[in-house]
Amino acid sequence: MTINGNDRSVPSRVTKNDPRGISSDLILNDETPRIEKPFSTSKGVDKTQKKKVAPLVDSALLRFLASTQQSPPPKNPQYPSGTEEDSIFKPLSTDTIPLQTSDQRNISRPSIEKQQFFIIPSSSGSYLDSMSNFTAVAKTGADKILNGEETAVPSDTATQIDSQSLESSNTTKSKLSQFDADTVTKALVEAGADFPEARNAGWEIQRYMYDRSRGSAIRRFLRSRDSLWANNDNADARAVLGNDKVGEMAGPVNYANVNTDVRNIEENRFEAVMEVFLSAGLTGKDCAAILSHTPALVMMKGRQDSCGTMTSGIAGEEDPRYKLVTLEETVDRVLNRTLCGVLGLRKYDARKVLRLCPGLLTNRGSMSAEQVIDLLFSLGSSYTALAREKAAIPVLLARSPASLFRLVAFLSSDSIRMPVARIGPLLRKSDCSALLDAVAPITAQIHIDEIQRRKMIESAYRKMAKTANCLHWTLGIDNLPKIVAANPSVLLLDTSTQILPVAGFLVENVGVWEEDVPKILEAYPALLGASVPKMQKVVDYLTSFELDMLTMGKIVRAFPYVLTLDVDTRMIPVVEFLRGIGVVNIGRFITRLPPVLGYSVTEELIPKWKYLSQENEFDAYFEVVRFPAYFSYPLDKVIMTRYEYLRARGISWKAASVDDVLRFGNADFARKVAGDLDDGSLFARFVKERKKKYQQRTKRKTKTKTKSLVKRISHTSVGN
Repeated sequence: MTINGNDRSVPSRVTKNDPRGISSDLILNDETPRIEKPFSTSKGVDKTQKKKVAPLVDSALLRFLASTQQSPPPKNPQYPSGTEEDSIFKPLSTDTIPLQTSDQRNISRPSIEKQQFFIIPSSSGSYLDSMSNFTAVAKTGADKILNGEETAVPSDTATQIDSQSLESSNTTKSKLSQFDADTVTKALVEAGADFPEARNAGWEIQRYMYDRSRGSAIRRFLRSRDSLWANNDNADARAVLGNDKVGEMAGPVNYANVNTDVRNIEENRFEAVMEVFLSAGLTGKDCAAILSHTPALVMMKGRQDSCGTMTSGIAGEEDPRYKLVTLEETVDRVLNRTLCGVLGLRKYDARKVLRLCPGLLTNRGSMSAEQVIDLLFSLGSSYTALAREKAAIPVLLARSPASLFRLVAFLSSDSIRMPVARIGPLLRKSDCSALLDAVAPITAQIHIDEIQRRKMIESAYRKMAKTANCLHWTLGIDNLPKIVAANPSVLLLDTSTQILPVAGFLVENVGVWEEDVPKILEAYPALLGASVPKMQKVVDYLTSFELDMLTMGKIVRAFPYVLTLDVDTRMIPVVEFLRGIGVVNIGRFITRLPPVLGYSVTEELIPKWKYLSQENEFDAYFEVVRFPAYFSYPLDKVIMTRYEYLRARGISWKAASVDDVLRFGNADFARKVAGDLDDGSLFARFVKERKKKYQQRTKRKTKTKTKSLVKRISHTSVGN
């Protein structure tokens, strides 16, 4: 065989296993042409050029975590015995404070300087020299930490590292000591906060700083480790990491980037934060509640520098939304401009909102609050109406504007077809909180990751769409906006286990015609969420009074809420009262006045019965049996007012029956019963004057009670 016309011959034997047709044992000299094409994968990627990546977990990472492992501060600890002054206002004589746990064992809480927030001292391991650019490195390796072994490091490098490490550690200690739980507690107590609340805020701040520094340390370590694997041969990297020779290879550490987020903190950062809060009108109690919920606020810069420039409102943040924002600006935006300015809340109410939703004081939270208010205003909710819902404001402003906008889009879509002007009033109602929690949850209230959160929201929207289709197409309800406005949680009900069984129960067990089901559900949407077994218990109890299915159907069509009443606590006491006043035919009485089953015996039935039988000396039994609706009229506004007017006009109370006195309107009563010829104007003035006298009498009683209470308190204090 001849190659390129030369006389050099080579064996022609070729192995079957070689796809290139060249024998594996072919011997070529220097002039033999060689195949230059590298071996490639199916995707054409050269394995020799593949980027080297550090393993997910290796011995270096495990030794790093072991060397930096410290016990975090205990959560919600109990306090040492003795006075509060002994625990916060006196200087600590030791590095630890003995605490009592739930099992009354003494434990030690590391002080903030002992923890050092992962500013690793010089004994942390020489392998951190080149792998982590954040820590003060040491002259010994991880083996010394774990096994007590020494490693060789040049003496000049070790001296330089030790001096720089000590200086860095001392500087960081002085800056972080302001966030110690005892220091924070003392400052909050001096500002007027209660000791338990101040102590809890102190622990939350110290724990936050601990977690922040630990996470920052681990991230920098992983970046440096990945860089080492990418810039060095895998075998060399394994040798360096395994033999703790990183210090010799890497040389001195660049200390300019050590703990950047900690070094950017001023020594009086917490003092500046407290000054901003107090100058804005917040009390010590407000500060303790806010910092307990959102301890990250202590990392915000209080005010701009004297030159008026600032790189970032939160130390270490790179998000452009945090640029050039101070805590003073966010407090002014939320407290003065949004809550007190736009909504018109009093300062007291605005402070209460901040205590319930401290996240509003962050830059992101303040901007989200403004967007939510603008969205609700564009949906038909006035600022005055929003201000009236003081309990709902903190929950609303904590929602994501994007999530609320998606819910608005769903409600106004073809699934619901709710007018946009009605969506705003719906969202601010307290009844809408369950729906908002399902599709726009507050991040602080759910402890799941972002992926699970999105899956939960998507599942809620699929369920809502299925429920809307069932109500409209299966049950024939045309006015879905009315049902959703009355009971927003109806969209979260399951069609197969709740909605369809309720509709079937109304037709099969109550005697309601199928075409009447949509009308009943529109009139009382809460019936969709009722328990079928409980409704069956109500039906069984009512049928025990010889009510047939036809009568039951009429009662439910007129008063569907009767099916949701509790038999033991509501119906049985009413039936016993009716029997006590002499009513024999309970079924007929209930048929003529079904709402009586929901009346309160002590607050409504007994007072009205006493007024009819004792004050006016009526044959009360005869009157209520002839006119059961007597119990449905308000006692003071209607019953007592009209009989007092008849007495003032000199008309005997026996001149007209109870039915005639109560069943007419005001004008007809004055004309037909009282005999007035002025179309009820005299009776209207009587009602107005009576109401005014009643209010004055109520005020006098309140003042009298207040004076007597003050006297009792003063006598008690003098006696003590």
